[in-house]
Amino acid sequence: MRNLLVVIFILAVVGCSDTRYEIVDYSGIAPAVTSTPEYNEDRNAYFGDTHIHTKYSFDAYIFGTTATPDDAYRFAQGDTIQHPLGFDMKIKEPLSFSFKPNFARYKSIK
Repeated sequence: MRNLLVVIFILAVVGCSDTRYEIVDYSGIAPAVTSTPEYNEDRNAYFGDTHIHTKYSFDAYIFGTTATPDDAYRFAQGDTIQHPLGFDMKIKEPLSFSFKPNFARYKSIK
């Protein structure tokens, strides 16, 4: 038992003496890029939702979704719509895009 404690102590001391994590001061090194590239209009960030279910979707309808595709579109534009439980829902900023797949094949809607 005593030998085991000695081995554990030696391993702990050796394991804690790693020098790979030394603090290095890089403040004196100049940055590699000194100029910023021109603004590129095609590289904007867009935020949206690519999977919105409405009441025409069977899997959403069975869970109580009552929003129509028009409601989903208004919601994506930043308007207030009503949740099935009765409270109002609104996003802080309008979405750049939205996609509403209505998987209605189980409801015989074509």
